[in-house]
Amino acid sequence: MSIQFDVPIRNGMLDVFEALLGPNPILKIFNGTLPMDTTGADPGTTLSTIILPSDWMLAAANGTKLMLGSWEDQAADNDGTATCYRFYTAAGVCRAQGPVSLTNGGSVLTVDDTLFKAGKLFRITAFALTAGNR
Repeated sequence: MSIQFDVPIRNGMLDVFEALLGPNPILKIFNGTLPMDTTGADPGTTLSTIILPSDWMLAAANGTKLMLGSWEDQAADNDGTATCYRFYTAAGVCRAQGPVSLTNGGSVLTVDDTLFKAGKLFRITAFALTAGNR
């Protein structure tokens, strides 16, 4: 039998995600294959590195936690096709990772264009976590 949580517990679990990454976490976008877990080496080439602000996510509500403000890189690091992302603490510890897709592509993190060009602007269009109840 599965466990079910009420909304306050689901919200609390999501808010812990932001707390454990802390202020000014680093978001990196890569090409290549997503590692099996967060302890694996970085995949492929770093296409972009974004240092997020101190307050970078909204408070969780109704079991969902959304990005706060706009997340963008004024000048991408390298050319390539974005396939995955990783979140690091300001001290460089990888705490979360996942696939990248275009807006409305079904990933937790979506971008305006998966084709990155060095020196060009790109935007994260959405980052939305949902605490399931299964």
